[in-house]
Amino acid sequence: MSTQPPRSGGCIENAKDSKAESELSVRVWGLAANGRTFAQNASLKNLTPNSALIGGLSQEIAMNEVIGLQFKDVKTRVQVVWVDNRDPKNRSAEVRPAPNQACPWQSEIVQVDQSSSHLNRREFDRHLMTFPVEIKRYGSHAPIRLSANDVSGSGCYLQTMSPSPAGSQLNLTFWIESEAVNCEALVRTCDVGFGMGIEFVGLAAPVKQRLQAWLDANRRSTAAGKR
Repeated sequence: MSTQPPRSGGCIENAKDSKAESELSVRVWGLAANGRTFAQNASLKNLTPNSALIGGLSQEIAMNEVIGLQFKDVKTRVQVVWVDNRDPKNRSAEVRPAPNQACPWQSEIVQVDQSSSHLNRREFDRHLMTFPVEIKRYGSHAPIRLSANDVSGSGCYLQTMSPSPAGSQLNLTFWIESEAVNCEALVRTCDVGFGMGIEFVGLAAPVKQRLQAWLDANRRSTAAGKR
């Protein structure tokens, strides 16, 4: 989700020490959205075992693009799962290791004691998948059907040419198999002409866990079907 990072609780709070929270230097290269190749130095921050935020990008990179990344002596490929192109001189992209690629920043992450009261706001792994959602903006009775392409038990990123401003509240409906689930949602980030990052603020913890279990199972079954 296009948050800081997205949507779905992409911000890391008090879950790592200052080493993991500080910006690290990386080298990135690949294909920009305009079809031209690029290579540049950038910064890396907001580290988790599954994702990181690249800042200081001078080129626009498309969602789902796979690019090269070198951190220290480790070269690997990462997939772009969220982008923020609002500042052409300082674009951001959230990335995760591409399939069958090791996490190059793993050594920088301090594992958090599960009993700690300071929790990573990103409780759940996110999945790149088609996930239909209906939203109702306050003041409107007409539902709008959208498609999320990045979803977890705590939120999602919705693609729409007319996103609501950050901070807006929405009424949201999605489906776990055939069961409709309704909840209040908050727009965490807004990318005009592209989409918005949504947090499920009105969803009870057991329902979040059930949604995540369904997403995890769906991904496993999809992966098995491709073998």
